[in-house]
Formats: sequence, C-alpha cells, structure tokens
Amino acid sequence: EACGAFQSRETQAAVWAMLTRELFAVDPARADKVLKSYHRHLKHAYPGAGEVEGPKTLERYLKNHPNWDITLQAEKGRIVFGANTQRFESALGPIAVFEHMFAAKGHEADAEKAVADIVARHASFGAKAVLTELNDPRIMTKAQRKEDEARPFARCDNIEFMKNLGFKAIDAPYGQPSFGIPGEEVTHLVAGLRVIDDTILSGGKLSSDAHAQIVGGFHATFDNLLGKDVNLDPTYAAIRRYVPASGVALVALDAERTFLQQGA
Repeated sequence: EACGAFQSRETQAAVWAMLTRELFAVDPARADKVLKSYHRHLKHAYPGAGEVEGPKTLERYLKNHPNWDITLQAEKGRIVFGANTQRFESALGPIAVFEHMFAAKGHEADAEKAVADIVARHASFGAKAVLTELNDPRIMTKAQRKEDEARPFARCDNIEFMKNLGFKAIDAPYGQPSFGIPGEEVTHLVAGLRVIDDTILSGGKLSSDAHAQIVGGFHATFDNLLGKDVNLDPTYAAIRRYVPASGVALVALDAERTFLQQGA
C-alpha cells in the first residue's frame, strides 16, 4: 500500500506524495498504514542499530514539528522513493534537512528529481542551506561497507550521487546522536551541505557559530533531545571539538578531509 489517497502530483514515472500532519488529521488510519509501510522500507535501507527511529517517533515528528514531512514516490502501489525532510529556524535563517533517503533500483533519475524538488521547495520558504547525512566508506568498517553494499536499493544516497547534485562536505567529523540508547550513535557519516544563500559563509567557510547553528540546530530537533542543551550530547560535543574557532571549510564530498589526515 503506497499513498494513492494523499496530496499528490503526477509525474511521468509515478505519483509523488507528502505524508504530513494534516493527512493524519484527515485520514489517520490510512496515514498510519502508509507510515508503517514507509518505515519497513527505511529499516531495509538502513539496517544498522540506531540508524532509524521507530514509527511512533516519526509520527510524533509529523504531528508536532510544523515543517517536518515525508516525501514519497509510489509506482504501481509500491513505494519506490522516500526521504524525511524538515526545515528549522536558526540565527542564520531557515535551514532545511533531508535524511534517510532511499530509492528502488532503476529509480536513480527519480531520486535526482526528488532532491532537486526538495531543495527548491525549501528554498522557496527561505532556506539558507540544505543539510544531509551520508555514509562515508573511508571511515566505515569492512563489515559496515559490506552491509551497505548489500542493501537492495539504488546507490542514490552515496557521496558521488550527492556531489553531482551540488552538495559539499563539511570538513569536520560528523555523527548521528543516539536516539536514547547509549552505544547506538552512528559515527561513520559525513555531513553534506548544499548552500543556497552564500551570505551564511564567511570567507568561503562556515564560521564556528554557523556550524553550530546548522549541525547543532538539526540535532536539537531529535525527539530525545528536544528542550535539552544539545551541547551536552556526547556525539555533538565530540563533533564540536574538531571545529576550530576560525571556522570549517566546505570541500568536495570525495576530497580527503583535514580531520582524517590528522588522524581524528
């Protein structure tokens, strides 16, 4: 079951839809069914411990975060593309995020269109940049790389794909905080950033404060960190230790990053 009854628009290939808080109010039973189907796909795409939050948490995001939604694409009754997207306010202005993207094999072109649509949609609401998380093979273990390569999905969330869509790497370590279970932090990641408004940069870099606004602002939206001081989260605190006061560069996603050269 995909999303035939939801707000959608026809494309040449499939039906696009957005699962939002309004749709839970209109048809909660169907919205719940779609969300559970989407979550099953997420777990197949991101099988590692701590990589994906549970369906109830996703439902809370949809209902309680005004600019958090799920972008889906369905074809012949099955979900062939999905991503969590949100936009949060910061001192820099609105910052957009999309994460946990997946696409069925053969739908790489649709994934490209989806990312372009997500960027354009959030830019129309004034987003200054779009942040995403990507697996980084250079810091993954052999077992993690093997698991990643075995996923039954198109390689639309990898470094090469996102580089071609204008994303750059934030030249600092990155990790996804635990969703409340110690030891389930995800640290084999790189933070990709697509800058929409370059006034957020200083000399071509993200200042230390701008980095905190973007990365810290995103982490502060996590269900288990809401209303808490994100600086006390051990994963975020570890990231910030490698952000110099002079700021952090944006480099090509496939470039060797400074902190890796320094053995961080």
